[in-house]
Amino acid sequence: YVGNTIKEVGIFDSTGNTTLTLNSGTETYDVGVGDEAIDLDGTKYYIEDATLSSILDGDNWSISFWTKRDTLSQHKGLVARYDSNQSPRCGFMIYIRADNNNKIRFDRRYSNTWLEMTSTISLQIDTWYHVVAVCHTGKLQLYMNGSFNIENTTSSAWNTPVSYNKIGVGQNLSITSSGTINMQDGDGYMDDLRFYDKALSATEISN
Repeated sequence: YVGNTIKEVGIFDSTGNTTLTLNSGTETYDVGVGDEAIDLDGTKYYIEDATLSSILDGDNWSISFWTKRDTLSQHKGLVARYDSNQSPRCGFMIYIRADNNNKIRFDRRYSNTWLEMTSTISLQIDTWYHVVAVCHTGKLQLYMNGSFNIENTTSSAWNTPVSYNKIGVGQNLSITSSGTINMQDGDGYMDDLRFYDKALSATEISN
């Protein structure tokens, strides 16, 4: 991953420094996929990093993480960087929709609308899922458990840039509220969150 990983959040980055900042709630952990996982029950975090946020304003990047749900009753913000105060609005959201059979959604703004995409897999309680969201020029892709799941395309350019350096974790972070918008943080866990400065290939993800 050398040269292609911007940040790795196991809970710590490769230098041993905490990369997550608690925004609200209580900082708690549980058994994860490899070590400890962050508990997102009523808790929201953010990462503040100018280099990382500028990468996510660009065309080609990837976000990888493990997630597990312990309820199916709420929407759940996973990773987001959204500026609803800018015109046109810009940014992206990765989240779970409880009103759509608990599937992963990956959306990014272009023009005056969203390019939207929903996974074909419905998440079950107490089951870990590996998710990779890949952004290309004019294309979004989702991989689930190491396999390609779905993609969507547009001929329009992405709206950029977002005017702040924060990335929400366990919430849909907005410049206007620094909290969730349109949906609540839900119960669940996240482990091994990684950001890449390129669009990962299917081979790289499966490996």
